[in-house]
Amino acid sequence: MTPDIDASVPLIDLDALIEEGPQQRSRPAIANDELVESPDGRLQAPKVIALDQATQIAMDAFEGLKDPGTADMIRAGHRVKTRVRVLPADGILAKITPGVWAYMARRNIEIPREYLTTVQYNGDWVLHDAKIKFVYKPSWRWVTPKAHDPENMKTAAIVKVHETRQYAVIAMAFVDANGKPELEYERGTVKSESGGVSAEVASMLKSVFGTKDAAEQLAVDNAAQEALAAKDEQLSALTDQYASLQEQLDAMQALINQTAAGAEKASLAVKVEATPESDPIEDEIDAALAAQGVEVKRTTRRKAPTKQS
Repeated sequence: MTPDIDASVPLIDLDALIEEGPQQRSRPAIANDELVESPDGRLQAPKVIALDQATQIAMDAFEGLKDPGTADMIRAGHRVKTRVRVLPADGILAKITPGVWAYMARRNIEIPREYLTTVQYNGDWVLHDAKIKFVYKPSWRWVTPKAHDPENMKTAAIVKVHETRQYAVIAMAFVDANGKPELEYERGTVKSESGGVSAEVASMLKSVFGTKDAAEQLAVDNAAQEALAAKDEQLSALTDQYASLQEQLDAMQALINQTAAGAEKASLAVKVEATPESDPIEDEIDAALAAQGVEVKRTTRRKAPTKQS
């Protein structure tokens, strides 16, 4: 059934959105930053300077993401996943505003949570706790000592410099509020206890394609898994047969080479025995020609005369 079309409804005007874009740009990360007047008269938000300030801003951001009921979930045996994020401190201190840093802190919690939701999608992952600490860690980087001198750019050596840098380390723990079991993957597909595709995946396929119910889709996928396993066994058997035939072929080739080498030696011996070392008649002719100053070079001997009966 075709729905009624109202020609008076205006379509989306993308040109108008482009024109309004610079004026309506959304910047929720710095919405709470207080603007102060700088020495040159401009209004700008102050930067995060102290470690204590950066730590407190991050902890406040984490507090708003925590779920208060996770302790009981952990005691009840729900799944727990931990993650660690490491950020260079030199990109935070004196570089960004408190609002931007609070946004970054929240995103460093939300990104791992989104990953867990994608991989272990049968769970409802909530934040149990998160902490941040600024630490110093050994690091290294490649530098060119003479890079500031254009004349020595071609001969300047690139060296590995070891140093100690400061990092912001964020540790977090998530709990599955649904209390579901761990999903295991095989060849990129979630497998069930029977080794086939799980019922969750079958249900998802039904919701997307709408062609088979969960049980039917699960049976089809399990049959496909069994057929694939049978194909793997056939391929393994063919591989073994090929290796056996290759060994037989190598043995036959070695025998052929050995036989050919023996035949070549026998032929050479026959030729040597059948070829006379000298011929009296040819030697007499050669001597006469040499006396007249004619150089004679023979590459073959004449055929030895046969004895007449």
